[in-house]
Amino acid sequence: LETHGAGVGTSAPSGGYTEIHRQLEDSLTNFVGKEAGIIFPTGYTANVGTIAALCGRGDRVIVDKEIHASVVDGCRLSGATIEAFRHNDVSDLDRILNRKHAGTTLVVVESVYSMGGEASDLASIIRTAHAHGALVMVDESHAFGFYGRDGAGLSEACGVLAEVDLFMTTMSKSLASLGGFVAGDRDLIDLIRWSSRAFIFQACATPASIASAETALRLIGEGYGREQLWMNTRRFREGALRIGLSCTGNSPIVTVPARTAGAARRAARALLDLGVFAPAIIHPAVALDESRLRFTITASHTVEDIDCALGAIDELKELLSATEETWLRASDVSANRVDFAELAASAEMLKEMMISSGPKRLAIEADGCPKILIESRDATSSDSGKQASLTLRGDAGMLRVGSATELIDRIASEQLIAEGDISSLAWLCFAIKKTASAPGADEYEMAAD
Repeated sequence: LETHGAGVGTSAPSGGYTEIHRQLEDSLTNFVGKEAGIIFPTGYTANVGTIAALCGRGDRVIVDKEIHASVVDGCRLSGATIEAFRHNDVSDLDRILNRKHAGTTLVVVESVYSMGGEASDLASIIRTAHAHGALVMVDESHAFGFYGRDGAGLSEACGVLAEVDLFMTTMSKSLASLGGFVAGDRDLIDLIRWSSRAFIFQACATPASIASAETALRLIGEGYGREQLWMNTRRFREGALRIGLSCTGNSPIVTVPARTAGAARRAARALLDLGVFAPAIIHPAVALDESRLRFTITASHTVEDIDCALGAIDELKELLSATEETWLRASDVSANRVDFAELAASAEMLKEMMISSGPKRLAIEADGCPKILIESRDATSSDSGKQASLTLRGDAGMLRVGSATELIDRIASEQLIAEGDISSLAWLCFAIKKTASAPGADEYEMAAD
């Protein structure tokens, strides 16, 4: 702060890429053993900017089905054809690669997946991709710093670091800072440096972020905290198995499945009340039927911290399997306004109710207005996909419908909500609008009069 100030005030070509940015760039490049590297202001823009710079119309990007959203956004921005293979399924990747393609093919995977903690079979993925002449980009964001002999990530641990064409990591995880880094052959990095709009037209990372990442990298190189992190991870995972929880992978990212998004949210709130922070991971971060809690283990956790967390989970684990009732808290906003977070939760629950089995209940309410109670019965299979029967109850009566489409078609004609109680009706209409991607539901544009 004393020597470089709080910010650089401009983008890289305009002078924002200072000597400390170049120093960190060199340090990271040497650390992962590549010819050249480049620093972006965030990990998100590193993925977006790299893919959009290297690929375009006529090219093809093949991604794991559970790849991070930043990679998907980079693919969309590039204009390239996007294809997805089944999660961690090398044979499915090979099947897609066997389709003839004239342009460049880029395969993008995460080494360790952020939403599940599973490790990729990097050796097989790289071997398969290179056999078809494809480039491979590996996002090491959730492995850098603690996998491998020196902490260079799962690529190093698997002995394939030299074969990775594009190495990417964020600085916001083990480097405890902010920024993104991409490394590879000099020709590729030069192409990114002079054609990536996310690099050229965005202000550079702050000097303090760069300096703290440089210090963190030095500590990683010294092995600081790595052994303690893995000890803590093993203790937590073994304890989770003892109390009957199902946990995939072996990384410090530990996810515990929940039956519904509502169950995950309630469990997360209850754990927080007991002093344990485990965020609910729900759609769109994961598929609608794959809601979960995510625990992130760190080297700074004590034995007491881990045991306390396991005790709280054991006490509340029944919440994760609940399916019969999900209630939203009343909004504390005025009667004619809708709180966005509660609205989004309502929309996701409506999606679940329409496409998943098992009885569920959702109450939507705002201060000073009656509740709207929506109930679903078991979903049934049809040619149009799985669809649940919905029952809507309000002060003025009850309405049973077969889908969101029918619900919208009839909501205006049925006097289900007393005149003037517009807030609850707004909740419902806007939430239904957000369910348009659910199977069998048409997209509706709804506007307030």
